[in-house]
Amino acid sequence: MAKDTTKRAAPKSLELPNITVEHEGGIATATIHTTKKLNVITSEALRDYRRAVDHVEGLRDVRVLVLTAAGPHFTAGANIEEMIQMASAEARRFSELGQSVFAAIEDLPVPVIVAIQGYCMGGGMEMIQACDIRIAAENAVFGQPEINIGVLPGWGGSQRLPRLIGLSKAKELIYTGRKVDAKEAERIGLVDLVVPENMLLPAIRGIAENIAEKPKVALATAKCAINALAELPQTEGLRVEQRLWADLFRTRDKEEGMRAFLEKRKPKFEDSLDEFSAIKAYIRSVSQGASPGRETVFDVAHSTRERYRNAFEDWARAMSGVQENVADTAMKRFMEQQLAKVPGTSKVEKVAGIGGGGAFPKGSGRSVPVDAKPSKKSSERSRGARRKKG
Repeated sequence: MAKDTTKRAAPKSLELPNITVEHEGGIATATIHTTKKLNVITSEALRDYRRAVDHVEGLRDVRVLVLTAAGPHFTAGANIEEMIQMASAEARRFSELGQSVFAAIEDLPVPVIVAIQGYCMGGGMEMIQACDIRIAAENAVFGQPEINIGVLPGWGGSQRLPRLIGLSKAKELIYTGRKVDAKEAERIGLVDLVVPENMLLPAIRGIAENIAEKPKVALATAKCAINALAELPQTEGLRVEQRLWADLFRTRDKEEGMRAFLEKRKPKFEDSLDEFSAIKAYIRSVSQGASPGRETVFDVAHSTRERYRNAFEDWARAMSGVQENVADTAMKRFMEQQLAKVPGTSKVEKVAGIGGGGAFPKGSGRSVPVDAKPSKKSSERSRGARRKKG
């Protein structure tokens, strides 16, 4: 691959036998350079890839990941010399390893742009399907040729490829195992853009720099919403979108972005660590179990918050004549009791908007369930207040 001479090399933050990670200015670049010819993917390489993904996720200032490969080819796919020795149980573990690595790429809370040149076959095809944006050089060649060696795609290709290019076309490529050139790959939607080989890295860099200017929390949220729509029925996906949209209105980046727009200036996003941690936890809750009919702890927390809000007027009427600090105490005690019943409460309080010190400031629109009962002490004070009025 031609080197991008317009930019100086970024400092390396992780160097492994099969992949290197560099990062600078909000952009991380992971370069595959496996110890095998044609960047063939081995079990050792997969474990290195997973370490690299975890490393990138821990880089707080990174907002986009660029995935590239050293040499003339992206990757020729999985190592057949390793696979031929495998019995069924070992092959299953190999499949689980590959699927877990590519799922980690797909779930990474920053956009992943992949640069593809030369051969991108088998496991390499499955890897790029887990990325968000795919840019190919004109010399790129794609294929899902597992059928030619007596197996099927085992690292997610049978599931992601139909979602990417359509069921019928995915079947044709998997059943025939034929190769696809860059022009056809762009036409069927396998890649988003095809450029001359010497323009591949500059084109990728331009897109990455554009994304790196955006707020990290909103990027993570947008990725979560899009992935949820792909995995869930539309009604469930729309429900997730509503929640994420509303949660972003609590962030400082939303405030800064809208004010900057109105003031006709460039925004300065902060990427709050607390806000980002909360959204990462929610992304995991969606990807690991927010299937139809299954409530996550975030679902419980959000429904609790809504019940509080909807019942505020009932509570206010019940507390008529009682000093506000008494009502606050009673409400806080009740909420603590309810939250104690929710597993993982510490992870959901910020997202639900019902945790942390001073959870009930004046004017916060606090509310509690209709079935909430004031404490004995507050009831006595209420009766005393009514007797004084009488």
